[in-house]
Amino acid sequence: QRADSFGESLRSLSGNQGSQIQAVEEEIETCLQQSDALRQSILKQAFSGQLVPQNPDDEPAAVLLQRIKAEKASQKPKGTTRKAASV
Repeated sequence: QRADSFGESLRSLSGNQGSQIQAVEEEIETCLQQSDALRQSILKQAFSGQLVPQNPDDEPAAVLLQRIKAEKASQKPKGTTRKAASV
């Protein structure tokens, strides 16, 4: 909000300075949009494993999840006992 009012103040300048300021603001807006698009692209590539070389020796995620479930199932469930509330 503060930046908007500052931008409005700058735009109110007359003549060539006002149009230069408007051109700079438009360039900044374009750069911000490009930055956002680049950030999204990087995140997409990161989550799909395209940013770093993949190790062919790594086990697939499905196998890892299966192993974790098996380990959890083999562990003894911890008993949850409640003490009787004293009245």
